[in-house]
Amino acid sequence: MVEKEVEKRVEVPVEKVVKEILYVPLFTDDPEVLRKALDQDLPPEVSDLVTVSMKDRKSARPA
Repeated sequence: MVEKEVEKRVEVPVEKVVKEILYVPLFTDDPEVLRKALDQDLPPEVSDLVTVSMKDRKSARPA
């Protein structure tokens, strides 16, 4: 037997993932050189999220 029924609402924080596209003009047309520079300058968790692409070329990711 239930004496009293209680309903409790709890707010749960939800992480919202936002993708950002950042245009950065660079003085190179070699995506592999750019990929190496980003791997050196950015923390690994950020570098893994970055995709390097150029017009009419495929993405440069280390193998």
